[in-house]
Amino acid sequence: MKNLLERLSTIESTLPTKQKKLCEYITANGKSVYLMSVGSLSEAAGVGRATVIRLVESLGYPSYAEFKKALNASYFEAAENHYHSNPFFWADEQGALLPEDTDSINACCGESMRLLQQAAKELDRTQFGKIVDILIASWRVNVLGLRTSAAIARYAYYMLGYFIPDIRDLSENESLAYDWLINAHQGEVMLMFASMPVTATSVRLAELCHERGIPLVVITDREDTPVLEYATYQLVLPHTESTRATSLPFYMVLEALINEIGTRLAPLSVQKMNEINRYIISEGIIRNQ
Repeated sequence: MKNLLERLSTIESTLPTKQKKLCEYITANGKSVYLMSVGSLSEAAGVGRATVIRLVESLGYPSYAEFKKALNASYFEAAENHYHSNPFFWADEQGALLPEDTDSINACCGESMRLLQQAAKELDRTQFGKIVDILIASWRVNVLGLRTSAAIARYAYYMLGYFIPDIRDLSENESLAYDWLINAHQGEVMLMFASMPVTATSVRLAELCHERGIPLVVITDREDTPVLEYATYQLVLPHTESTRATSLPFYMVLEALINEIGTRLAPLSVQKMNEINRYIISEGIIRNQ
């Protein structure tokens, strides 16, 4: 059975003029439609409220709320299909062709360099600057990254801790993450890393941030990830279709954030780093060679 997005694409050309206009808007902006009321959707699409209700009823949904649930489920299905079609995970089962370059070092370096160069050209500098601003101004930064993003989140927690006095890694305990966000104070920020495949927990926590008014910064490699509809600020990295998977674009943009934060907080940040280095050398924690 077709999901709602597929049904809308199929019937779009057969609909009356106003319903067609509404259908086109929903197809193009489905992720934000999930958060809209009937009135806000009709206004955004430039149609009447009655047109929205008629389309919902013609599709067989008993209420607008059920229609939005089905729409949201369609995006989850799209994300899941992308995961199952990715040859990195399922090459043996689906008979995907292996890369021509059998030298893994050359292949991974080549794909990583391509993605890094693409990221350098395409990343939104305005969003980047706003993310730096909100991280510096925050009272506390909560970091989250699950499954494929867990290592990235841990590195962010470690490195940002040099400059941000109060930082917490929610990735260590998924169930307690709900408690921490529900009890979050004004001035707290969520920094979420969401490489594919994104977990249901990540989506629910992103939704919780939206409900609680907690600013959400999302760094992801997919424009169609469900968490983006809740993001206050976002950076979308290029993603690979190759079997040579790489996380380097995430680490690159994280290093750029760390360097920018350190630069903006200078000379205090430099003094702090020097103080730490002097202490760990004097205590023999590291060797000064």
